[in-house]
Amino acid sequence: MDGFHVLPDGHRLYWRLDDFTDPWTSAPTVLLIHGFAESGETWRAWVPHLARDYRVLRIDRRGFGKSDPMPADFAWSLDRMVDDTVSFIEAHAAGGTHVIGCKIATPISIRLAVRRPDLVKSLVLCGGPATAPNGEAWARHIEEHGAKSWAAMTMDARMGPEMPAAAKAWWTEFMGATPISTMLGFLRNLAKIDVSAEVGAIQCPTLVVATDSAYRPLAQVTPWQSRIPNSRLAVPRGAGAPLLTCPGNHAGDRHETSAPSISASGSGCYRPPRRRAPRLRAGAGLSQQAGAHHHSFGAGRRA
Repeated sequence: MDGFHVLPDGHRLYWRLDDFTDPWTSAPTVLLIHGFAESGETWRAWVPHLARDYRVLRIDRRGFGKSDPMPADFAWSLDRMVDDTVSFIEAHAAGGTHVIGCKIATPISIRLAVRRPDLVKSLVLCGGPATAPNGEAWARHIEEHGAKSWAAMTMDARMGPEMPAAAKAWWTEFMGATPISTMLGFLRNLAKIDVSAEVGAIQCPTLVVATDSAYRPLAQVTPWQSRIPNSRLAVPRGAGAPLLTCPGNHAGDRHETSAPSISASGSGCYRPPRRRAPRLRAGAGLSQQAGAHHHSFGAGRRA
């Protein structure tokens, strides 16, 4: 099932629901929120592992994917993006939802959880910052050379050098198809985003997934993660940015807490373990329970 959610200002958000839970039960919901220059398609490999036990909602954030593109002079703000998400949740998961956010959806998810704890049952934050970088250099490159050139130029740093060439080519085309007006406006407001002072107000169980990579050193993550009450940090193995791969040889994984078994090296992007996600106990937080299951799915990749 899919459709468009109309925001208060008239812009449309595309959404998709995948639900293969038992129809006579009341299944919990998980909302997957993608990063910059992506869409809900980013989470493609996760859906089969989640949809047997959860109502899996994916949105194309404002301006991205099949949602209405935004003009280059749009007044982007973190609060506007959180407002969009609140509007969607209230319409499609009014009882609250587990939230998994990657990349720039990390600060969106953090502020969402702080502002509306009634709507967020647990958080999984994958490969993202609490304080966003300045996006002007990327914006200039996109203006001069196009979105596809930017995607190709930054692919190894963002996705990790181990990603197969065919996967890099797919992601370059996928990200390069993002409307340039959306990209420019977003990037030129990126540096305004900073939730590092807010993380202590998160009330729900939280799992933070990060790697100690050149692109985002662990030293940039632990100062804010450690201040989140009831949080865990999962540190996958590998030099690249977080890439979730199939379980196997995890001898090199560093788990700062009892986190899911994940790896940073190998076969692709956003790939959960090739096992069905565990049936988690009703009423318990997604990220909280994920830490108790060796074959769980709460992890992510780059920022």
